[in-house]
Amino acid sequence: MAGIAQPQRFFDMLREQGCLATNEIALPDHAPPGDYATLLRQPLPVVCTEKDLFKLAECWQTGDPPVWAAPLELELDPAFFDALDGRLRAVHQ
Repeated sequence: MAGIAQPQRFFDMLREQGCLATNEIALPDHAPPGDYATLLRQPLPVVCTEKDLFKLAECWQTGDPPVWAAPLELELDPAFFDALDGRLRAVHQ
């Protein structure tokens, strides 16, 4: 499950790493804790983003179902850093 702006990226990353999900659940970014509590009523283990693990912790106490967080890997285009360097140089002149 993922409650981030682009959850499909998280699901795609997991699939690329060989993790085959039974169900992909996308919650809206900044979903309220009650939305997460509903997920924990299912008997299957939950794999989520690290961000979502903190929200699940508010309503998950028993360890049943098990919940694991997978870090979301992000690769930025080198052009991003070139553009950032240019903006920073402009600000500091």
